[in-house]
Amino acid sequence: AWDFLATGVLFYHMLCDPMSVFTLPSSPVLWAMSILSAVVWIIDMVLCFFRGFDSNNAVEMRPGPVALHYAKTWFVLDASLVMLDWILFIGKEQTWSAFRLLRGLRFLRIVKLLSRLIDVLWRFSHIVRSEKGQAMLGL
Repeated sequence: AWDFLATGVLFYHMLCDPMSVFTLPSSPVLWAMSILSAVVWIIDMVLCFFRGFDSNNAVEMRPGPVALHYAKTWFVLDASLVMLDWILFIGKEQTWSAFRLLRGLRFLRIVKLLSRLIDVLWRFSHIVRSEKGQAMLGL
């Protein structure tokens, strides 16, 4: 369920971030989505410290190695994007060109979307290749 919510927020960013380089009128909906998005990404960062990963054709679920793997791979990008979200939210009324440039950097979330897509496809392929998955799919 969480992955679906995070993916939904990613799609929201894919639709709305390109428009954010322009000065848009204030809207309660956009304000609420900005808050929701920032909160979702903070929670997602915490959850990533506990999300398993593929290690030598096995899923690594031990907390220590999982946290270390996340810290070495996606943590810096995720933390940068979360800080960017909060900086942009706090400076929403500013029209400085620097803020417009920072808004453009949100496109880095597409990298995260591709990562999630690859992860979902990887999980699905393991389900399909397992005996239980083949039985469920009638293969």
